[in-house]
Amino acid sequence: MANSGAGRIRVVDATAWDAGVWDELAARSPHGEALQSHAWGELKGPLGWTPRRYVIEKDGDPVAAVSLQERPLAARLPGPAGRLRYLYAPRGPVLLGDDPDTAVAALAGLGRRTGGRALEAIAFPAILVKPSSHIANRVEP
Repeated sequence: MANSGAGRIRVVDATAWDAGVWDELAARSPHGEALQSHAWGELKGPLGWTPRRYVIEKDGDPVAAVSLQERPLAARLPGPAGRLRYLYAPRGPVLLGDDPDTAVAALAGLGRRTGGRALEAIAFPAILVKPSSHIANRVEP
């Protein structure tokens, strides 16, 4: 993969954004997904999940939006193991473009944001997945 996805990647914390602004990107864009909506993240809160929302930019342009659901993996364990977190992006990230570079930029941004923690990223839009390609559903930066 020589230059595919090359460019300056920036991850913008959008957790505090207005619900309507977030949903324009994550739920109502052409590849939008209801499980990435603001309401879905808030619905999961009482079940122990904390929504973290991010917009991934490549060269200053937004290329993806992702709502990560976060919860403790094993909160009752002592020491560092008790700080492990499970990150889940249901049907995300939402890609804002139709080219493979968008997927590469989104994965690079997610890898940077998770800081070495495992992330479950479920189902990129089918338009980007060719039968011969292998976009993994688990990213471990």
